[in-house]
Amino acid sequence: MTDRAYTMKINLSVLDHLGLNLYSSMPAVLSETVANSWDADAQDVTIQIDSNQVVITDDGLGMDHTEVNGKFLTVGYQRRRESGGAKTPRLGREVMGRKGIGKLSLFAVADEIEIWTVKRNAAGKITDRNALVLEATKIRTMASTSGHYEPKAIDPNVVTIRRGTRIILRKLKMKPTQATVDSLRRRLARRFTVIGKEHKFKVSINQTAIGPGDRDYLGKIEFLWSVCNDDRYEKLAKNATRTERLSPVVHAGKGWRVEGWLGTLFDRESVEEANNVVVLLARGKLVQEDLLASFDVGGLYTKYLIGELEADFLDDDKLPDMVTSDRQHLKENDKRYDEITRWFEDVALDEIGKRWRDWRRDKALDKALAITIVKDWYEALSTSDQRAAKKLFGRIGTVLKDRPEDEREMYRHIILAFERLRLHDALDEVDNLPDDADIVGYEKVFGGLDEIEAVQYGQIAKGRLAIITKFKGLVPGAQEKVIQEYLFEHLWLLHPSWERPTTSTHMEKTVSKDLRKVKLTKEEKAGRIDIRYATAAGKHIVVELKKADVIVDVFTLGRQLSKYREAMLKTLREQFSIENPEVELIAVLGKRPSGPTNLSEVEGVLRPLNARWVTYNQLIDEALGSYQDYLDANERLSKLQAVLDKLDESLVAPSGV
Repeated sequence: MTDRAYTMKINLSVLDHLGLNLYSSMPAVLSETVANSWDADAQDVTIQIDSNQVVITDDGLGMDHTEVNGKFLTVGYQRRRESGGAKTPRLGREVMGRKGIGKLSLFAVADEIEIWTVKRNAAGKITDRNALVLEATKIRTMASTSGHYEPKAIDPNVVTIRRGTRIILRKLKMKPTQATVDSLRRRLARRFTVIGKEHKFKVSINQTAIGPGDRDYLGKIEFLWSVCNDDRYEKLAKNATRTERLSPVVHAGKGWRVEGWLGTLFDRESVEEANNVVVLLARGKLVQEDLLASFDVGGLYTKYLIGELEADFLDDDKLPDMVTSDRQHLKENDKRYDEITRWFEDVALDEIGKRWRDWRRDKALDKALAITIVKDWYEALSTSDQRAAKKLFGRIGTVLKDRPEDEREMYRHIILAFERLRLHDALDEVDNLPDDADIVGYEKVFGGLDEIEAVQYGQIAKGRLAIITKFKGLVPGAQEKVIQEYLFEHLWLLHPSWERPTTSTHMEKTVSKDLRKVKLTKEEKAGRIDIRYATAAGKHIVVELKKADVIVDVFTLGRQLSKYREAMLKTLREQFSIENPEVELIAVLGKRPSGPTNLSEVEGVLRPLNARWVTYNQLIDEALGSYQDYLDANERLSKLQAVLDKLDESLVAPSGV
């Protein structure tokens, strides 16, 4: 065993503030370890994760006993100031570490930390090995008393690495899963721009190296804004349809510049995969997780925005450290923060907001005009109407980006809505007509009204026809149930002119309540499913549904409907002061009522009451006929309907429709 002693001096408040409570996630913690490996001139860092431990190994310079105590175990060790500057000794890298508190972050995810480190001289010969264990519970105990903690020394013969440093995290506070590994790969990739062959810095997680694909979302970018003076990012954003360059100058007088890229993603799915953030880095390491979150901007484009910006002046050795203790945010009371946020808002967001809107609008129009019938309709518009149509297509196109399954219907709605808007503008022109304008003047203003109304009602009729057709396909028992649930709120099933009921809620409840008080025979009650009162087209209507398997005697039915009529007339007269209302009574039956064999005689029993009966099948067939006749007579007359029909034919319906 070794007789070496290791010492860490730290008080409890520092431990809590800078270690256990400072870092919130595995990526943030391991970022500090990776940064230490960079500063140690490591070229290969491996991270091995399983459910019990995390092992981070690098091939860097390693530490001898003096360095372990004087640097690693010294909380607050100022690397840049005390070790000869901001460059690493072997590879001349810009040093990332600054405050010397990163090692405490390890306690945020683990209660036990084992460290192996091997030091070699310039000739490559091993000169020292060290191994020790740090335990959070013991550190906390000592920190609350003497503030003097001696980590447990381990026999250096257990060290199997040949160079560099290995850190083993045990007694994890949260067991890692495969999702943890996947997330860690993406997060680490985005926290460093120095990972990769270009910088001779390889980082692997579970034997798989982090590569450009883990941090580079440029392939998902639709519109790109480069912040540099060359085309490096434009070459990488191979799928971008529009590109532009932004000025990298943040403060010309001080020489402060920013470099990187900003882009908007194609769709919401890409946003979910890529994470809608703009990271800010300095010296190749993250200093602000999301610059975009600092701005209260409402433009839709911000929901698609992503980017990586690097500004080394934010971590200048000659200026105070402006990165917070967790190394994930910037201190906002620094002049440099004011300058970088001003550039981001005035130069970047302002330009991106304007361009994104225009470019999206152009693309949406191009996509719409790729459909021949839409193009024909668009080209027939006036120049001013084309400008308005382009704007409308642009706005709707943004929605279609994330709802391609709705494309079939959306273009139809755009065209119809646009024609309605055009009609509205035409109505405004009435004010400009002279007092003595003849019929020709008014026909010019209202010329499209009939066509628009025909199309609108045609759409309604088509929808109703589809519903009725489904009714027809149901078995009798199901027809009875569905019609019972649907008929009373949709009286157009009984007559096309009966639209939404116009009865006040109070009147409907009052009359319906009185109708249900009508004394019926046992036979009459047994056959009734439901009864409802409503008004439509100026009439007061009572509809009663009978069970489909019950055959009703027409004379019995007449007496029953007469009772309803008398009760309803009384209620309308006494409670609502309505004299001589027009009343119609309808009974929906499963089969024709029994009684006289002559149909006209059967109908004659009910005619004096202004009552009629209809079977479930008749109801469906007559409704089908009414709406189909309307469509046959009117669609042939509508040019606009022809456009919509051709649009239906030209768009391929989504699978499953």
